[in-house]
Amino acid sequence: MNIPDQKARQQALDIANSFIVQAPAGSGKTELLIQRFLALLTTVNQPEEIIALTFTRKAAYEMRDRIIQALTKAMNEPQPQQAHQQKTWQLAKAVQLRNDEKNWNLQHYPNRLRIQTIDSLCMRLIQQAPLHTSYSNDIKISDDIDHHYQFAVRQLFIDIDAQHPNYPALAKLMLHLDNRQGYVESLLCQLLACRDQWLPYIIYAKEDKNLRLRLQQGLENIIKGSLEALCASIPKEYQQEIVNLVQFAGSQKNIVESQPAIAQCAQLQSLPTSAGSDLALWQGIATLFLTKSHSWRKCVDKRCGFPAASSTSSKPQQELYKAMKIRMQTLLAIFVDDETLRMCLQNVLNCPPAHYEEAQWEIVSSLMQILPLLAAQLNLVFNRFATIDYIEIMTRALYSLSDEDSPSELALILDYKIKHLLVDEFQDTSIRQFQLLEKLTAGWQIGDGRTLFVVGDPMQSIYSFRGAEVGLFLWARDRGIGDVPLQSLQLTANFRSQATIVEWNNLIFGQIFPQKEDINQGAIRFNSAQAQQVDNHLAAINYYACEDEQDEAQQIITLIKKIHTQDKKTSIAILVKARSHLSALLPELHAASMPYQAQCPSVVTFEP
Repeated sequence: MNIPDQKARQQALDIANSFIVQAPAGSGKTELLIQRFLALLTTVNQPEEIIALTFTRKAAYEMRDRIIQALTKAMNEPQPQQAHQQKTWQLAKAVQLRNDEKNWNLQHYPNRLRIQTIDSLCMRLIQQAPLHTSYSNDIKISDDIDHHYQFAVRQLFIDIDAQHPNYPALAKLMLHLDNRQGYVESLLCQLLACRDQWLPYIIYAKEDKNLRLRLQQGLENIIKGSLEALCASIPKEYQQEIVNLVQFAGSQKNIVESQPAIAQCAQLQSLPTSAGSDLALWQGIATLFLTKSHSWRKCVDKRCGFPAASSTSSKPQQELYKAMKIRMQTLLAIFVDDETLRMCLQNVLNCPPAHYEEAQWEIVSSLMQILPLLAAQLNLVFNRFATIDYIEIMTRALYSLSDEDSPSELALILDYKIKHLLVDEFQDTSIRQFQLLEKLTAGWQIGDGRTLFVVGDPMQSIYSFRGAEVGLFLWARDRGIGDVPLQSLQLTANFRSQATIVEWNNLIFGQIFPQKEDINQGAIRFNSAQAQQVDNHLAAINYYACEDEQDEAQQIITLIKKIHTQDKKTSIAILVKARSHLSALLPELHAASMPYQAQCPSVVTFEP
């Protein structure tokens, strides 16, 4: 079978150039990374000149293990028949020759292959500069750090007494939150847990006399981007109908008090513009079409500006009310599958105000006085207990790589040692991790023999809670990382799933994902995949209507029996959202004498 993206895969092994590769699920991303790593090994003087960064230790172990396996097979086994395995074997064979030539002895020292997590690289950096980063061998890294955050917050409250110069700022913050100290402590602890996202900006902003204007400009940019996206997503043929419906709804007497946002649109003659001054009008339109939970409105009645025909005795008004309600229902039925439009309306409803009110700015100013003190207090706690968290490791690593605007001595040493950098799961990169890559590649130039290779899939980003910014993938693709431009490659082949599953995903997610990419919003277009597996005899996706949980459990038992009638050796996984959803199923499995194993609260596996 011809692989549709074979040209991109071959280009990715051009070790003279830097690339960013979008690799969807099942596209053989790990194999490509391994092939790139092997290709690089054939050119370097020392294997340590190549660093591959992953997000988890498991992924790092897997990549190293697969590289060692490839080298072992190349040494002990003949060339395989499969095309992609042949390429890996050939590259591994060339590495073996290089290994013998340079006397690397990789078979006995596999740890010379520098495949590690970003956190472990940061730890290595601060260990190499202990004086610069205040590191000592006594320091422990802890995942359970919440009690340290709490200790720092409470110590801050003790230190900022009535005589402290920042006492008025803390008092304003407390008053703003109704003097609920426990609640304030909880919020400050949450801020400490993501301080890498705000601390650098607060530190540099202290001397900024135009800070308020600059922050408000940021708010205006968010609003402008959201409105432009919404304007572009509304089909032209329905624009006037939207105006007519929102004008009608906004003019109803009961709407003025119950739905003031819609009431603002009573005088509309055309759709608002994308200017920030029209935000309130757009929010009125969004309020008309979406519920409070931001789903498409299903119930059209007087609560949203469409009174029942029976509410008036006037015959013409009865006809008007009936006609307008039908028109609204018709338009909602047209829009119901338009996920892009719904998301744009939701984003507009969630837009911040364009300007800070005085009371709001006072709280922002108070926080900007308190938060740096809180971060400093946390460092004292870390020193006291000889413990740090992963955020602190990243912060100190960045500090170790720069001294104001000049590269530190450590950065220059690493610049000599690192010739090639590979990054896996790049879609989950945070801004601070992005900055780390910029510092590690500072001074790199096109054609100097050093390369950057990043792989990921922004459609699979899952770490936004840890500060991951999907927009950074688009930024790197379009503008590079630091001074390193990246050629963009797209993988489309799917080797994991059968054709009907891939086609179903293409159909469904092609409608769900935004149609237009946006760096600021982190909006990613869906890229369809092409299946490389043929379908088996079982239908890939089926839907079942169930009356209740008991009926659902019985249908699952019937389905399991049917599957095992066709293939007795098949193992089955049953996924549920929560343990409570198994209450009806587990007794049915037991009654049917079907052995099962609960691997975690939401997975049950059944082995024949």
